[in-house]
Amino acid sequence: FGKPYRVYCDMETDNG
Repeated sequence: FGKPYRVYCDMETDNG
């Protein structure tokens, strides 16, 4: 997603 946070996207990367 747009925010560099795992909270916004449940992915391995920080960006999602």
